[in-house]
Amino acid sequence: MNPPCPPAIPEIYYPTPNAEVGRFVDVIAQVPEIPSDGSAWVLVYAPGAKKWYPTRTMPQGPIIRQRVIVGSDSCDGARFEIILFITNKEGGAFLAANNDGTESLPYGTATEVTVKRRIENTIYMNDQRKITITGSTNTVIGNANSLVITQNIEALLRVIDDSKGSSREKDEAKSLLKKFLAHPLITAIAGGAAGAL
Repeated sequence: MNPPCPPAIPEIYYPTPNAEVGRFVDVIAQVPEIPSDGSAWVLVYAPGAKKWYPTRTMPQGPIIRQRVIVGSDSCDGARFEIILFITNKEGGAFLAANNDGTESLPYGTATEVTVKRRIENTIYMNDQRKITITGSTNTVIGNANSLVITQNIEALLRVIDDSKGSSREKDEAKSLLKKFLAHPLITAIAGGAAGAL
């Protein structure tokens, strides 16, 4: 008989179902309390290989952010499944031993999201930088622009809004985030990212 897993089901906030993603994805999720002998994993299922590729995540509280690789360079347009998986000690040992891919999963609790690798076009600039543009009509190319930071702040705001905290706690968290982003040092590093608030 398998030991019980946590009763709460993990929840993936990003990427959203059917999102088009690049090769590298920062999975943002909420995890329930993990048993002392358990572990949390983000797994990517590659249909072409018919394997799950695990990455162990070390939650620092209820929210995790884990970067995973979704396929290879030749997987543009393919569909993948990403799951957040909570398992026991034996399941964790199994996944750790099969980090190069496994066709089966151990006992555990999971939630999944299906994503699609976007089709990427590569442009080479004269200074040998590689720039990837993905089916966009409004494209910005430049040094140190804050688009990625703004997207991450927006994802963080969605996580705050979707959390189980009270309205007062959510407002306080957003206020602290806004104050942090308004600091002159952060503004110098991140540009106008505070505008996302």
